[in-house]
Amino acid sequence: METDTEKLTETLTLNTSRQDEDGYITLWRLAEDSLGYVRSAQTIRELASRLLNFLCKHRYPYVLVVGHDADFLDEQAERDEAAFFNWSGDSDKVDLIAQYIKVPAEPLARFLKEKGFNAAESYSARRATRQEWFKDDWKVE
Repeated sequence: METDTEKLTETLTLNTSRQDEDGYITLWRLAEDSLGYVRSAQTIRELASRLLNFLCKHRYPYVLVVGHDADFLDEQAERDEAAFFNWSGDSDKVDLIAQYIKVPAEPLARFLKEKGFNAAESYSARRATRQEWFKDDWKVE
């Protein structure tokens, strides 16, 4: 029987079926749905971490944060700046970010394919890149 961890070593097919009426999906939901029915919170977090770091590293420009979610994330960052910098697969800070940011589902799938995202690989973005990404590239509505 396949374990959750093994799910991240196979080629994943991104499941974008639960996008909202505007075609957006949270990173957390994308990770959760793409893993299929066998998943743990830790495995979802690991995939969300890899997606988050990959998108940041490549400065993916189509990240959306809804106003009240942006306020919440700002409050969390003021309490603990690690929320925006500790995105390792074992950090619950990944949950905080991945559950609130939205990306356009279909363009994201194309972007990941074009840039060579591999769910079996870990990615890491520099701290300066992370700061620039969320300060300059995220759109707040």
